[in-house]
Amino acid sequence: MDKLDVLMNLYREEWAQRRHYRELRARMAGVLLATAGAVVAVITIDKRVDRGDILPGIMLCVIGLFGASFSKIKHDRYDLHLDRTTEILKEVDSTLGAPVTEVLTRGTESFRKKHPKSDWLRLDVMYYTLYTCVVIVGGIIVAMSAR
Repeated sequence: MDKLDVLMNLYREEWAQRRHYRELRARMAGVLLATAGAVVAVITIDKRVDRGDILPGIMLCVIGLFGASFSKIKHDRYDLHLDRTTEILKEVDSTLGAPVTEVLTRGTESFRKKHPKSDWLRLDVMYYTLYTCVVIVGGIIVAMSAR
């Protein structure tokens, strides 16, 4: 096995890890948001918000905070493996003597020209926004219940 084979195996492994963290974050978001929806359904089943809804409201806040923390941790792990794949590709460049990363960079630049808003419309920000909404709804329910 030569150096290029080792690098490509490392690259595939790092990509697999990135995919794993992305899928794990998506699955957990589905579970947490479905749970939050169920809690809201339980709160609103009697068509009013009263003192008995304080605990479910707090539970919504906890679900939102846990989801945001979980998402941040998995996003950081994703970034770690992204940095590793970038470094591996730089090493592939030097091993081959060919600009592999230059080709990828041109592809990225082409994508950004076609989709200029994609830089600020990031998936991790969307996850944090969803979880923040869950915390806000929980806070509103707690405030309404405490009256």
